[in-house]
Amino acid sequence: MSDSKSSQKRVLINSPASGCPHLLAKAIEIWGYEDYATSDNYVAGTPKSFNYKQTKNALEQIQTSASSQKSNEKIGLGGLSPYSVDSSIVKYWLDRVANGQYILGHIPRSPALTKVLAELDYIHFLVMSFPQSLVVSMLSFILDEKRVVKHFLQDDFKLMSPKERLSFILDGGYASQAGVEVQSFGEIYRSMLAWNQEPSCFLVSLEDLISQPGGATLEKQKAHYFCFPLL
Repeated sequence: MSDSKSSQKRVLINSPASGCPHLLAKAIEIWGYEDYATSDNYVAGTPKSFNYKQTKNALEQIQTSASSQKSNEKIGLGGLSPYSVDSSIVKYWLDRVANGQYILGHIPRSPALTKVLAELDYIHFLVMSFPQSLVVSMLSFILDEKRVVKHFLQDDFKLMSPKERLSFILDGGYASQAGVEVQSFGEIYRSMLAWNQEPSCFLVSLEDLISQPGGATLEKQKAHYFCFPLL
């Protein structure tokens, strides 16, 4: 790894919905950061991002050495249906990410995660958007059949009408095909926005990153991008 990479920190880009973090990811790539999921040092069996399906699959493959010292502090990974994981295992996964790399996640506010991120010297971004935009993004992402790995709720959504899908996102409920309980959108949104109470978490508005015709002002864009050289 080059000196410039080793001097950079590690980054967690967090968000309620899968579409939100990618614009910020592309932005910090300008500063030389790379995606852990596609990097040469990616460790097979670890999550490529912290969502429900990646977390569940990684837990099934976890090495004994990584889970030998339980902390009894749990961290919920995944937005729609948080998967509870011991913080020692989350720390092990986050420590696989090298300096100069980022990893994406959908993680509700957790004091245990704040502690882990501080110990590993991470920068934590939370990308938020208007609630209406997030709902549309969730519906589109779940139903996207072009993805290499289908969303864990896709089979359930295929059995629903458009109105039923919207109601399910808004109200939550039991997804019989996936076999999981899904939180209501209100619960998801509030649990993510609660990160704003953590001084170490940098809140980014998606609307303030997009082009000015989309609603951002030049001043807001500068305010967000000013922090990137500090990465």
